[in-house]
Amino acid sequence: MEQLDAFVTCRFLVDGKKPKESYVSTGVGGWVGLCVGRKGRRECGVGKATSQMTTSYTTKHPLGARPRLDTMASLGLEEMKRRKAMWFGYCIGLHFNDVLTLNLDTMVWKSLVTTGPKPGNRDSHSTTLVGHRMVVLGGTNGSKKVNDIHILDLKTMEWSKSNSKCMPPSPRESHTITVVGDEKLVIFGGSGEGKTRYLNDIHILDLKSMSWSSPDVKGELPAPRDSHIVVSMGNKLIIYGGDCGDCYHGEVDVLDMENMT
Repeated sequence: MEQLDAFVTCRFLVDGKKPKESYVSTGVGGWVGLCVGRKGRRECGVGKATSQMTTSYTTKHPLGARPRLDTMASLGLEEMKRRKAMWFGYCIGLHFNDVLTLNLDTMVWKSLVTTGPKPGNRDSHSTTLVGHRMVVLGGTNGSKKVNDIHILDLKTMEWSKSNSKCMPPSPRESHTITVVGDEKLVIFGGSGEGKTRYLNDIHILDLKSMSWSSPDVKGELPAPRDSHIVVSMGNKLIIYGGDCGDCYHGEVDVLDMENMT
């Protein structure tokens, strides 16, 4: 559905035992979601979409070196030789910067050995994959919010810190970072400095020049929020959910990246 002229929302029929609440979820290919962890749990709930628009959930219990009892980690998916979930983040009162992968074929966790200058310990950051690179931006270490960018090369397993040009987004957590095409990363929302400062600004990182821009957006902006989700379809971004401290959002907002409307 490249064109979103007629936008329809629907509720899936779900078979099987649904996963419990989770702070971390994502999807890839035909898999609707991979939900991991919250409140001391390390289970994986995996949903599979079918042509009849139904979903069946299966709770998996992976083997191997599982993550700590994380509640606010980040989760990215890599499609190289096998589908893998990648993870690092926070565990009640502590922050981490380790990276683990979950092989979705064998359901086995593995801790990655990396080199180079690692990101500082953090949670509520945002992670995405661009080719063979995992990009990590922002988050909090428990005492302050940050806006730095770190990149992990998944071929060499080496970290590097990016030195971008122009004015970067302000420090924030619980924001989203979304790949548009192969050349742009779009940052939306999150919570900034101060306990009640929820954001709805948009920033774009050009991956070729590594320069930031903050475009003027036409139309009615989505309400400020954090903990939302954003997906890209062609040149459009679809924003859903999130909260602003005293309420949750259930509306769907669409941003056309071609005319920034």
